[in-house]
Amino acid sequence: MKSKKNLSMFSFFTLLTLIVLFLLGTWQIERRSQKHQLIDQVEYMTNLPAIDFLLDSSLNNFNLSDWKYRIVKVNGVFDFTKELYVFSNLSDPKGKFRGAGYWIFNPFLIENGDYIFINRGFVPQSLINSYKERDRDKQIIIGIEGYIKGFEKQNLFTPDSDFDENILYSVNASDMKNIFNIENALPFVIDIYSSEYGDLPQAGETRLKFNDNHLSYIITWYGLAIVLIVVYFVYRKRNNIL
Repeated sequence: MKSKKNLSMFSFFTLLTLIVLFLLGTWQIERRSQKHQLIDQVEYMTNLPAIDFLLDSSLNNFNLSDWKYRIVKVNGVFDFTKELYVFSNLSDPKGKFRGAGYWIFNPFLIENGDYIFINRGFVPQSLINSYKERDRDKQIIIGIEGYIKGFEKQNLFTPDSDFDENILYSVNASDMKNIFNIENALPFVIDIYSSEYGDLPQAGETRLKFNDNHLSYIITWYGLAIVLIVVYFVYRKRNNIL
């Protein structure tokens, strides 16, 4: 009886583990497909020429999936009296600054009265205090170019925003509108790729290359499942159960 009970428990946990391994392998197949779609979209969009963002026609039926990572040009006015900082860790920079720091966002007023939240670039954590002390009184009409990107969704592991210091840990629309006290913002952000005023913020750091390690994960999870099946039947054979 004890042997049969042990076999039943072993079979149960083997089956449970197999289900988990197959689910993980299948999930990685889906993630690989999504990653390839993203890579293809980024490659296609970033090779298109920059276009003027035609407000009257483009926003009537705006769909972010049709515009994400497209390079656009738009004229407007920065409001440098309003600013927020999204914490990040820049590990593979194109410029000279890297490591822990902040994306600098300012609202950008365009001709129809709407705002676009602009990621002007990266400032390292060690320089953020001196950066905040700079002159903010420049209010000029300027043309910018950059990549259209979507807002981010917070998850359970995202720290709460620090509204006293205007520090966020994700590019989420709700908290950004709250800090800027702006509701009429368009449903995307723009990452500019050239700095307007000196070295900081360090623009042009939009991530355009993505690692694709999903095939190795697929092989790992399905491979472990196969090994587990072999171990299970070897166990049964050695105990004269087959």
